[in-house]
Amino acid sequence: MARFTALVLLVVGLLAACSGTGPDPEPQRTSGPPRAGSPTGPAQAGAGEPCVPEPSARSRSRDDLVGRSEDAVAKAEKAAGHEVRVLGVDGKCNDRDDDLRPKRVNLVIRDGKVVWASMF
Repeated sequence: MARFTALVLLVVGLLAACSGTGPDPEPQRTSGPPRAGSPTGPAQAGAGEPCVPEPSARSRSRDDLVGRSEDAVAKAEKAAGHEVRVLGVDGKCNDRDDDLRPKRVNLVIRDGKVVWASMF
């Protein structure tokens, strides 16, 4: 019985040590639309946008696209062999499915500029 108790305590300790360590890989969403003049750098990219999906362990942020025009991003990504999907424009979300396509870039657009981008 003592070995079982020790094993349970060890497992609980390991689980507690592994959870919650390290920074979040992507910014957390906040409620409400972004305020005028709010920062749109990588740390704030997509904050408050209704069409930004919850972060996924399988997705990776494409902060290099944030701030660029929709047309420039679409042209460059298509030239790189990537499909481009716009999840939302100016707060209006488009229909989408949750299929995983590794060569697809997902975008959220506001005022013609990319405010959030990600791909699998």
